[in-house]
Amino acid sequence: MASHDWYPIISADNHIHEPRDLYQQNCLKKFKDRAPRVESTPKGDQILMGDRLVRWVGLEAMEEYAENERSYKGARYEEGRRGKFESEPRKHDMIFDDVQGEVCYGFHYWMDQPDREVVADMCRVYNDWVLDFFKDTVDRSIAPAILPSWDIDLSITEAKRSVEKLGARAVSVAVPYVGEIEGGYCSPEYDRLWSTISDLSVPLANHIGTGGAFGRLPQQPGFILKEFVYCQADAAEITMDFVSAGIFDRFPNLKVALVEGGIGWAPWYLLVMDRMWHDNGAFLRPRLKKPPSEYVRDNMLLTFQEDPPGIRNLDVLEDCIAWGSDYPHMEGTFPRSRESIQKHMGDLPPETQRKLCAENAARFFGFDLDRIVEKYGPASDYQKRYSQGDGGSIRVKD
Repeated sequence: MASHDWYPIISADNHIHEPRDLYQQNCLKKFKDRAPRVESTPKGDQILMGDRLVRWVGLEAMEEYAENERSYKGARYEEGRRGKFESEPRKHDMIFDDVQGEVCYGFHYWMDQPDREVVADMCRVYNDWVLDFFKDTVDRSIAPAILPSWDIDLSITEAKRSVEKLGARAVSVAVPYVGEIEGGYCSPEYDRLWSTISDLSVPLANHIGTGGAFGRLPQQPGFILKEFVYCQADAAEITMDFVSAGIFDRFPNLKVALVEGGIGWAPWYLLVMDRMWHDNGAFLRPRLKKPPSEYVRDNMLLTFQEDPPGIRNLDVLEDCIAWGSDYPHMEGTFPRSRESIQKHMGDLPPETQRKLCAENAARFFGFDLDRIVEKYGPASDYQKRYSQGDGGSIRVKD
């Protein structure tokens, strides 16, 4: 991308990983034996809660492994980019990638675990930690606070605490739904939570796969590909939940982001929903006041990385999508984000590129782009300080 085309970039999908001992050190003492711990074995690191194996550490730590070395288990917890654990290396990495702002999601491997009492306390611990982690870059780094979404009362309490006391600028629920309420997020019982979030004037920003995307299928031929695709489809499912249940009619100021689900599916999805509304709207319960696609465009934000089918349908999506790098994960664009944007969006008008890569996210999440350019842009003291090298990596050699 030529220098005269430069504009600030906001990644609407970045990641951070909790320190391995975060929950052991900070959960209530009565939960210590049940809170997550990381144990190293000759075959890799395991995450356990009590005597339950939550998962092996695998792909999420293997962003710099060769493709033939990657697997679903066998990595060490701290491997990969230092910037996903440490503040200073992260600042170098963002300069190295020439990305000025971010919406950042945690590891969240635990949201669907059955020990709900412990997981609820983990939400508190995570929110305290992540909002402190970004305290000196809060104007350009938004970390949605996690809510214990299976419990409406606990979620309301944590949403208020995180926003009003900790300064959270967004909140998040598990995707897909992990609770016992019939109908999940479609249930009118959740209206109390949506009302609270709307009144707090923060977006509800939700990352796919945080509610147990994997492990839904038996390990039969093809299950890995199926699980990966089903995980991506979480965005479509939650879109349908919020639109079809009339949630945006009841809470027109509620903003909902769905992260890392891509956008290529959305034009066809919106077409089918609108067709149903036009042809059979009288059968809908609840009846929707306007075509479903209008709720998506007015109340939602969908994120993408490299999505040619979606880019070819910008007439439908232009105002409700935002680019994300997925830093530091291997399927993301770091450290070549500008190069990727040029490859996939370079033929678009400059004003459209700015909209997709910065302005839509800025409007949705409340970033001040002028302030971000002044403080973090090419002419800033911050740029001079952190432009020397990148944040570096860790690779454990057994």
